Amino acid sequence: MLVFKGARVLALRMGVLRRQSLDIDCNLREEVLEEGTREELRARLEGLIEKALAEYFERQEVVRFKLEAVRVKAHPKQHLHGWDAFKVKLNVSDSAQRSVRNLPKLEIDIAYPEELTENSMADLETEGGRVTAYTIERQVAEKLRAFLTSLPQYRTKIRRDGGGDNRPEPIRVKDIFDIACVERDHPIGDQVDFWGIVLSEFTIACKSRYVDCAGLESFEQDIGRTTKSYRNDPTYEAEVPFEEAWDVIQRVCKYMEKHEILPLSFEVPIPEKPECGDG
Repeated sequence: MLVFKGARVLALRMGVLRRQSLDIDCNLREEVLEEGTREELRARLEGLIEKALAEYFERQEVVRFKLEAVRVKAHPKQHLHGWDAFKVKLNVSDSAQRSVRNLPKLEIDIAYPEELTENSMADLETEGGRVTAYTIERQVAEKLRAFLTSLPQYRTKIRRDGGGDNRPEPIRVKDIFDIACVERDHPIGDQVDFWGIVLSEFTIACKSRYVDCAGLESFEQDIGRTTKSYRNDPTYEAEVPFEEAWDVIQRVCKYMEKHEILPLSFEVPIPEKPECGDG
């Protein structure tokens, strides 16, 4: 039912990644939406997650953790464009910390499906078995898009159409860092097939969330704040200096122009208003 993505998946795909994350990121698979109502999907997810985690804990050589409760709820802030899905809350007790009560609940956001291709996802072996997860190419495409969504143009575009809010958005410099780390292993000039897939996936990913891209000028919005935010993180700057990371972004944009996929521009549809009684 789920396809996994994010920093943890990227680290597993690459064997090593300089930035790790405790978050577990995933999307519903598109075909799942045809298998029942929203409430039926919620209940099914809740049952399957509870079963999978309970069995996993019991299989450990030393059983330390116990699953106390699983709650899957429809995302509390329903997005006007329907991009939210479910929030999972897990209560887990730790036998090594019996004196500690009320351990923090673990949370997982399950996002609404996006258009995927045969190059977007593949099997991924994990300690607990096998899952479906984004490929490295799709991850790079998503990170290029995610950076753009944190910049003023996109925030204004979505807010104007009723789908955003007025809270300041941190610039996602972590995505620039991750892209630069991938490029070290997959140089743009050498791995034509790899970056060809990235560009194709980027186009699809942007279309899914109405993200426009004119080229480097789109990435350079608020470049001063981007530079400051990146350099203020000692981990990023020490591992991949900002000049190197931004050079990768510039070369990616040149690669896009060379292959004539730019500009990308998508009109935001007007969401249908709920009928009386639908909330």
